[in-house]
Amino acid sequence: MLGLTQGPQPAVVLSSSSYADFVNHMLKELRPEAALKSATIELDNQPPDISLLMDPRRLRRVLCNLIANATEAMPRGGKITLRFRTTPKELRDP
Repeated sequence: MLGLTQGPQPAVVLSSSSYADFVNHMLKELRPEAALKSATIELDNQPPDISLLMDPRRLRRVLCNLIANATEAMPRGGKITLRFRTTPKELRDP
């Protein structure tokens, strides 16, 4: 449905980027917004410093949506904790 209402999406553009740099940059942007809703964003562990082929624009959108959903689910504020786990074939944000 989202694809139909927003029209055609631009092609996926993958670039090799540092995942840790990406996450840390996003946290600098998202923490002040979360604080306006009396929420904090904390790291259980540091994001892995690995290079990934990713579409930073789309991954940014995913992370922003997840944080927005979390803050909306906590109308009185709270703590959002990010955890990172890697395996030889995967990176997970459980």
